[in-house]
Amino acid sequence: MTATLPTGITIRAPKMDDAEAVVELINTCAVAEGGEADENVSELLADWKSGEISLETDIWLAIAPDRKIVGYEEARPEESHPTVMVDGYVHPDYANQGVGTYLLRLAEERARTLLDDTQPEVTLRAHTNMDNTGASQLFADAQYIFVRKFWRMEIELEQPPEVQYPDGITIRMFAPNQDERIIHSLIEESFAQHWGHTPTSFESWVRKLSQREDYVPSLWFLAFDGDTAVGATLCYDREVLGWVRSLGVLSPWRKRGVGSALLYHVFNVFYQQGQYRVGLGVDAENETGATRLYERVGMSVAEQYDTYEKILAWS
Repeated sequence: MTATLPTGITIRAPKMDDAEAVVELINTCAVAEGGEADENVSELLADWKSGEISLETDIWLAIAPDRKIVGYEEARPEESHPTVMVDGYVHPDYANQGVGTYLLRLAEERARTLLDDTQPEVTLRAHTNMDNTGASQLFADAQYIFVRKFWRMEIELEQPPEVQYPDGITIRMFAPNQDERIIHSLIEESFAQHWGHTPTSFESWVRKLSQREDYVPSLWFLAFDGDTAVGATLCYDREVLGWVRSLGVLSPWRKRGVGSALLYHVFNVFYQQGQYRVGLGVDAENETGATRLYERVGMSVAEQYDTYEKILAWS
């Protein structure tokens, strides 16, 4: 993959005080694709400070002559897994000028540094809005292949829904400094067999959580069968909508109404706070029946994101 930058464009690593401009770029790109401007500075800074990604080696900014950030690329090595998550954005004014191709090449070069005789293969994985034909072509030109699709599903709440709790199931708010290990273990176990899931250590999870300014414990909930935690949901208020970041139910308790009870409970909480729009992301080919659950509670597909992969081999 060869690429040259347009005249006047330079590349550098980001600094913490670039976060606001990067979020502005990401949201500009999202709106141009027909999506939502729902990225926020708090979430980005928490990510940058988490220790999961290095600003010096894993992220690149494309800078225009007027010093405006017009491109962003990251190559995130997954914890305990030979996968590098690639995520990039180019300002619409600079689309189709080679900036995206150049940034993608930098991400691939970074991924190649992970290859050796003990790690002979690395998978590059990227996502893009299905309507972003430019990005889809970029990945095709770089020999990525389409492997999966994900949906962003939403609901507009006209009234607080009635919550029906399955027999023996109770739901309570997450208790800080008490429930962290419970909820981390539950989410990890419930997602363990999901396509593309890579485990996150408790230490890494807590470190990232501590950096998030938008973390509100009153938007996290646990479902119990007696004294056993069997389900959990982790939510955030992104201002433009309430966001269900994670919803997990342990396998023996699936198809018993625990997931729908958690969702209806969350919908009620958001409604009482004046947030009538709620969304989440889901693997469209999820084998646990998650998409059917979300449809049953009244959610519908708002956007589709396509996943592409490329395998790099050591030689």
